[in-house]
Amino acid sequence: MPRPSNASLDIRWRHSDPCPCGSLRLYCDCCLASDGLPRCKLASLNPPGAHSGYAHPQCYMGGTENCGQTLSREHYISRAILDLLEGKSLSGVPWLAPGENQQLETASLTSRILCERHNNALSPLDSAALRTFTQMQAAFAYATQRSLHKHPRFFLIDGDAFEKWSVKTALGLYHARIAAEPRGRIKDLYRLDADAARSLLADGPLPAPLGIYAHMEKPGPVKNGRIAFAPLVSEPLARFCAMSAHLVGASFHILFDRSITPEDHFDTGGYRPWAIDYVGVQRTARIIVSWTENRLRHKIVSYHFTKAST
Repeated sequence: MPRPSNASLDIRWRHSDPCPCGSLRLYCDCCLASDGLPRCKLASLNPPGAHSGYAHPQCYMGGTENCGQTLSREHYISRAILDLLEGKSLSGVPWLAPGENQQLETASLTSRILCERHNNALSPLDSAALRTFTQMQAAFAYATQRSLHKHPRFFLIDGDAFEKWSVKTALGLYHARIAAEPRGRIKDLYRLDADAARSLLADGPLPAPLGIYAHMEKPGPVKNGRIAFAPLVSEPLARFCAMSAHLVGASFHILFDRSITPEDHFDTGGYRPWAIDYVGVQRTARIIVSWTENRLRHKIVSYHFTKAST
């Protein structure tokens, strides 16, 4: 079976196949939308019940005035994601020297930055992100390992949920005072449009041009499936406006500030890709990315690896 086409999604799931979202339902009864493309479904991110009318002073969602009275000890990177990493390490934070890495326990990567009410409401993003990372890890492994089996393999992730999880992670790293550059903590040096950022965690997709831009890289040897984040700032505006992420062989920029012109900062040709191809020496893994809006305008981005892992 040939490599998937770069001109079309080339989806090869049948209506009667198990849904690739992992729900155990049939594809035709779950994520297959009327336009023939998959559409993942994300649970509501709004706190349930009546509006509380309370703004907790230490919750970064306090501007919604819909907080609970109690703070949670929130992982600024989802614990489920941290648990996927072997030999966890942290770098680029204020208490470490440049280039220094420190082994940390998952339980220590927490801060009281969300009330329990909002932490629970946003938990669907953590579940969706866990599935995204496990699918990306499986696709990366499939494409970069040697095998006699040459057929392409297909995976599915929720792009809208991934964007919102990325914004949640950026807010966590900012408010926990973890995001840093050589001069110091990002929160001490750059402003954040807090109201706009909070609005991105409401129900519904992020409004364009905000969201994910795939950052294209030159072909190279296999890299490990590492996860790394770095803040992106606008020096003229003194704003923390975006985040870069290297995630399991792929690189992204996540824009969450409307004051930034994406054409001046990002590879806009890779905006909200509809598929991500991991192209190894012997075989390809295609990750189909589900989007709610502009579903026929997206691009296919490819990451090529010049050496198969053993």
